[in-house]
Amino acid sequence: MTKRMLALVATDPQERRRQQVRAAQFIQDFERDLTEDMEGFQSMINEFLDIMAYSDDDAARILGTSRPTITRWKTGAYSPVPLVRNGCRDRITEQIIEITRPA
Repeated sequence: MTKRMLALVATDPQERRRQQVRAAQFIQDFERDLTEDMEGFQSMINEFLDIMAYSDDDAARILGTSRPTITRWKTGAYSPVPLVRNGCRDRITEQIIEITRPA
């Protein structure tokens, strides 16, 4: 787990458990590949940012894009091509899996 992620994982046991439950639900939802369309991708980006408490800058760095692009994805103004959406889904899933592991 990266230093940045350690800072984002809740230290309170109850809060950490809530975060883990949300993360597990997130993984189940997106294993069904909701990234097929723009709305599904937008939902995935917004939920990811909410669970991880990432800023747009953090997400841009992790996903290898720019902050304005993250903003466009969040608002649904733009959705990348399927190949990029799938890569983002995989990277996001990796990040979420990290916080579901026991401390």
